Amino acid sequence: MRLILIFILFIPQLSFSQEIKKHFLTYNPSYQVTWDDFKAPPVKHSRNAANSYTGIDLSTKMINDSLTITVYSFFNQNESWVKKESLKDALLLHEQFHFHITELFARKLRKELIEFHFTQKNIKTKLQPIFDDALNALWKEQKKYDKETNHHINTKEQKKWERKIKAELKTYDAYTNTKVVILLD
Repeated sequence: MRLILIFILFIPQLSFSQEIKKHFLTYNPSYQVTWDDFKAPPVKHSRNAANSYTGIDLSTKMINDSLTITVYSFFNQNESWVKKESLKDALLLHEQFHFHITELFARKLRKELIEFHFTQKNIKTKLQPIFDDALNALWKEQKKYDKETNHHINTKEQKKWERKIKAELKTYDAYTNTKVVILLD
């Protein structure tokens, strides 16, 4: 059995350049990734069948006392790959759910940002740790997903995770807007 490893992009900076972003698919609930979205060459000596490179981007813009935080989940086509002998629908669906999980954690992050009491004084010290905590939680969830589904091989667990993630995404429907506007004290 081939193992699939998902890499979550940890973003120390607050935004990506436009050149990099053109290879990103931003999350759209009506779009399902296809094998054509896996543009990187496969890592030949890897035991993994595929690699989905997903992550969360956060950028900020301050105008007077108003802070706009843009948070979106993405799939990086140029870093994602699949081995040709592994082009199976079940594996592709498993990879799609890695993207769904990433979007779920982007929504959770948006909710936390809305609920947190940011001020002019604490914004510089509080925003990055909140973002880092969200990425760490995402990473743990992705690892748990792969472990419990055995990288899609355990079909019973895969179906359980699919139901769970769909339900959680629905729970966080109020946080699909990628822009969070905060008035600072």
